[in-house]
Formats: sequence, structure tokens, C-alpha cells
Amino acid sequence: PKLYKQYIREKEKHGITLRAIVPDTEFARNAFAKDLLQGIQKKYWPNVRYLSQNIFPFPAEITLFDKDKVSIVKFSAKNPISVVIEDKTIHDMIGMIFELSWNAAKGDIK
Repeated sequence: PKLYKQYIREKEKHGITLRAIVPDTEFARNAFAKDLLQGIQKKYWPNVRYLSQNIFPFPAEITLFDKDKVSIVKFSAKNPISVVIEDKTIHDMIGMIFELSWNAAKGDIK
């Protein structure tokens, strides 16, 4: 939680907002808990949509940043891996997929 709060503070300092679609787990709910966000301007609080772990069980993430970069990270103690793709077409395509998913995941879906 301490590291996560530092991460959000850095995003706030640089004017970066966050939208995420995450598996609905206790870990995720705790990571985005409002009490961890105290002292951070509300407009920089993560905007999160939760999907049932049955629908969205992935222990990895895809992040879009800048105007042409995509990072893909698999969280695993045994075999972690990450890759950054720097390509505007790939960035925009994954962005469109995210927007479709975001719109389909309005509110909590269980």
C-alpha cells in the first residue's frame, strides 16, 4: 500500500490519470481503497471497473502510455516477464480494444 500511494502521488505530480479494468479480488479492492487515496486530489484517483475473476482471471497487465507505447507485464514470482512495444498503430489498436472493454464493463459486473 505504501508503494502504491507513492505511485499515485507521482502520477498526480505529473498530471497523469488512470483508468483500469481489473479482476474483482480482495487484493485489487484493497489496492484501490479510498482510504489509501487520502491527500490525493480526487481527479487523480484511479477510475476502476471490476470484472469477476471468472471472466477476467489474468495476473498480468497491459498499460498504454505516451502516444505510442504499450507495456505488457506478467506478474509471477517464478517467471516474470515484461515487454514494451513502441508503435503508434499497436498503441491505438489496443486503446480501441480497451475502450470497447471499458464501455462493456460499466459499473461492477459479477
